[in-house]
Amino acid sequence: MQKKLFNKIIIESNKILNHDSSNATTASISSLNINKFHPEYLKKATDVSIYVIFQTCFLQLLHILQSLFYKKNILNKIKRKKVDILIISHLTNVNQLDNKSDPYFGSVEKLFEKNKFKTHKLLINHTTFNENRLNQNLIKKNITILNKVLDIKTELTIFINKISEFVRLLRNKIKEKDNFKKQILNRTMLSLFGPETSFAMRLKIQIENSLSILNPSIMISTYEGYGWESICFRAAKNYDYQIKCIGFKHTPIDQTISPFKKNNNFCNPDIIWCSDLQSLKLIKKYNKTFKKKIFHIGNLKENNKNKLSPKKNSLNTCLVLPEGIYNECITLLKFSLKCLQLDNSINFIWRLHPIINVKKVLSLLDLKHKQLPKNIKISTEKNILFDSNKAKFVLYRGSAAVIQPSINGNIPIYLKDKNNINIDPLQKTLNNFNYVSSEKDFISKIKFYSKNNKNYKRKFVDKLLRNFNPKIKKNLIIKSLKN
Repeated sequence: MQKKLFNKIIIESNKILNHDSSNATTASISSLNINKFHPEYLKKATDVSIYVIFQTCFLQLLHILQSLFYKKNILNKIKRKKVDILIISHLTNVNQLDNKSDPYFGSVEKLFEKNKFKTHKLLINHTTFNENRLNQNLIKKNITILNKVLDIKTELTIFINKISEFVRLLRNKIKEKDNFKKQILNRTMLSLFGPETSFAMRLKIQIENSLSILNPSIMISTYEGYGWESICFRAAKNYDYQIKCIGFKHTPIDQTISPFKKNNNFCNPDIIWCSDLQSLKLIKKYNKTFKKKIFHIGNLKENNKNKLSPKKNSLNTCLVLPEGIYNECITLLKFSLKCLQLDNSINFIWRLHPIINVKKVLSLLDLKHKQLPKNIKISTEKNILFDSNKAKFVLYRGSAAVIQPSINGNIPIYLKDKNNINIDPLQKTLNNFNYVSSEKDFISKIKFYSKNNKNYKRKFVDKLLRNFNPKIKKNLIIKSLKN
């Protein structure tokens, strides 16, 4: 039933995206860009009241006022030059700027340099640090951190475009007689004023500016099905249709539907890079247009070189990996707290997604940092493998981050919800025996694997390595750039 409802939501969302009157603002609306099967998309949207309209508009105007105190866009300080490759990646930790390796693309830039490709990298700022200060030391390094807030003129333009889009959607809702379609329009209008939509619209403008300054021949971006990715590819094609667009699929496609989405306001990449065989097979099976344009290039993160083994003194320690969704954080973190009430011999390491605010999560849990049990630590490690090394188990739901610690030897335990669809990124690899639905189930699995895990680990890790962690295929990367 849920999958049928989900497919129905996708169809109606795509109709809005594909409508003749839709535009770049429509394409930026986060709720329309459904990138994977997830219960978050199944929640009913409340009706859009006058109060909600005024509240959202007021918050938007407050955000615009911030732009008065913002310095000039850092992109204007970049010298006009010609580069071969423009890379769009993410800044998840400021310590990343001191490393030569990117959290998504690894050290692939070194490979480009060896093959005489000139590169420039744009980083989307997911940290709380001001990008203007960070950028002062990066101009010579061919790296630019994109702005979270733009100048007041641009911010006002974004706001006006949103109001115009809201009016268009509201007219469609008034004309609509079908209640389900009205629900989708409600969800769309509410999401229109959300931070994710504003983020996509700002990013589009900055990518367009970057293209005019850097004039690249190739643009490479992560490719997970978010609207901003396709909008960036469209911006590249609008600037120069000859630009080769490459999307890097660094997580398994089993839970993602993005490569099969066709939309008038979107642009799929010319080439898809896959880190795993599973994604390669599925894209070739369901989307014939990519058969000659997809490359299995391996895991660019190069975690094999940093592989660590869980320590013997970490037998009862579990790494908890929620997605970058607050509801998912609450589900997993509450579950681990309840487990401690039954068995306080277990230790938990909470590793939150970079976009999640720790203080907000603790507030939602009605906790303060000092009130956390001694058995729980909130991770501050840059590399997930350091957390993996401290644990024997990893508790998760929809986060693809589970792959790395699982390959490293941690035993994955999936928290399932009987009332919702399966969002396990390892569902085609993991034995259902590792699924739990209660605290008692979880504790029993911990005790079971404390005695019986050798054969399971060997078979499971071997299968994971075949699917998800092959060596980097450098020749294929260079071939895809030159062909």
